[in-house]
Amino acid sequence: MSPDSTVVDTPTAPTLSAERQPMRNRVLGVIIDALRSGTYREGDRLPSERELASDIGVSRAIVGFAIDELAQRGVLESRRGRGGGTFVVSISDLPSFGERTPGDRCDVMNWLLEVREPIELAAALLVSARARVADLRALRGIYAEMSESIDDDTEYAEASMRFVLKLAEASGNPLLRNVVGQLVNEQATLRREFSAFEEPETLRDLRRASLATHAELLTALEGGDSNEIAMAVDTHMKNIRAIYLGDDRSAQHFTQTLLDSP
Repeated sequence: MSPDSTVVDTPTAPTLSAERQPMRNRVLGVIIDALRSGTYREGDRLPSERELASDIGVSRAIVGFAIDELAQRGVLESRRGRGGGTFVVSISDLPSFGERTPGDRCDVMNWLLEVREPIELAAALLVSARARVADLRALRGIYAEMSESIDDDTEYAEASMRFVLKLAEASGNPLLRNVVGQLVNEQATLRREFSAFEEPETLRDLRRASLATHAELLTALEGGDSNEIAMAVDTHMKNIRAIYLGDDRSAQHFTQTLLDSP
């Protein structure tokens, strides 16, 4: 905190209409998820209201309402002066506050990844067992697209989703492809809220780590060893959890459990 910074008394937030309330809850969910996952810790400064509004896709006024509510609860604090802004002052109440707040997506993402892991492992094993050269070549092509778009978050995310869809398609099971399509659509919907708090440099590092896990999975698929494939899927899913949840929050580590079993 700068020595010139001063604490600003937070006024009581105006009452929101029923129409605007869900949007405020959505912003609350994004901020709470970022605090729970460790993206921001006590003493850290949040992006400006203007930046948050642009990233989340809501008005600046709605962001202000959400920040005011968290400030009243002692979670955030607004400061003026040199180095001022909105700071995290306490996260001790987060486990109870907002547990059922509409727009809190951390649990939803965790559930989605719990479902995705065994399905992706099944798809990978089927692809390897059927060993169609054209499918492996197509996956390599999408991997090349991911590598070329490493500096563009949106293009990289779209390419990585195409990789997952192609993996499911290459399994030769149309039902599995449909399920994966639904999961990918849900994850794409959630993705914007989870990436709203990341700095460009952090996002680039996360994409590089993701690209490395895709390379490992491709090598395992081409090698055809089931254990290697399982380990590659496990590494890949841990990376995805780190991207969206900050740490490995999944209660069930499906692939790791298989690898550890005698």
